[in-house]
Amino acid sequence: MKKIILSLISLTVLIVFFTTISSANTGDTSESFVPVTEQQVNQMKNGVVYIGSDSCPDCINFKPTLESYLKSKGQTVNYFQIDKYVNDPDMRDLMERLNVEYIPTIVVIQNGRMIKSWVMEDNDAKTLDVISNFLMSSQLNW
Repeated sequence: MKKIILSLISLTVLIVFFTTISSANTGDTSESFVPVTEQQVNQMKNGVVYIGSDSCPDCINFKPTLESYLKSKGQTVNYFQIDKYVNDPDMRDLMERLNVEYIPTIVVIQNGRMIKSWVMEDNDAKTLDVISNFLMSSQLNW
């Protein structure tokens, strides 16, 4: 009986340990990405929002490029991960208000309104210049 209890305790400790390591390695944010909720995006007065998904192949390919750019500039970006809101009807309203049809998309919001957006095209995922030109021309204080 002691062996069974000890085995169960050991197994539980191992499961907790590996779950913790796994979740730390697959987190959806880094120090460059500030997670925001749907409500925070709706209430945003000024800012830049990266809209993406951890299950979207284009987003997965693009995110490291954006992160590299942000780190080189010492900047962060708000990250709205749509996976968390996929069944929320309000998310569709938000995407419509921001004119988001495809992801990954970067949206610039000023005075509570989307003033400009950038949608990744096939060859943009590896181009830092495209991101730089878009963000630098956004007229926000980066």
